[in-house]
Amino acid sequence: MSDTASLSHRLGGLYCLYCLYETQPCKPPFKIYLSLGDLKKLKDLAANAKEKGVEVAPALIKRMLDRKIFLFGFVDINESSVRERVNDLADLQNARIQVAYNNRIEHFLHMDMGMEFDLKGLNKISTKYAKAKKLAIEEASKVVDVQNIKHISEDKKLIGDVVNKTAED
Repeated sequence: MSDTASLSHRLGGLYCLYCLYETQPCKPPFKIYLSLGDLKKLKDLAANAKEKGVEVAPALIKRMLDRKIFLFGFVDINESSVRERVNDLADLQNARIQVAYNNRIEHFLHMDMGMEFDLKGLNKISTKYAKAKKLAIEEASKVVDVQNIKHISEDKKLIGDVVNKTAED
């Protein structure tokens, strides 16, 4: 209900809302959301209609209030505030992306894996692990059949070598 619209347009809008509410196929019917700002405008509409001699408008508003067809809320929803809110949210999201890009993403894009992962230490540990794995399987083969697990100890690329190659790329 815009204050700039003529009285007849505002009364027509009110009557349309009432008709839409009354003809809903849903049971219970959906209530009409009305913010506190819109409630003030509805009160002003009733006063303006009464001043102009349109007695049916205040009666219709009273009937709507008595039947509790309004869902009262605090948030004022209109086109300009929705656009402003969407623009504010988009600006906020863009700012967050910019901050994230400038901080952590930039760090990961240009990080030196050799420095981040201590490649020498990783190579040393993966070599020791491969030797221990091979020794364990050799020792186990003296006691049990290890034919099904022998492939585990076969020479394959070590994790240290794979990380080294990735760091070089």
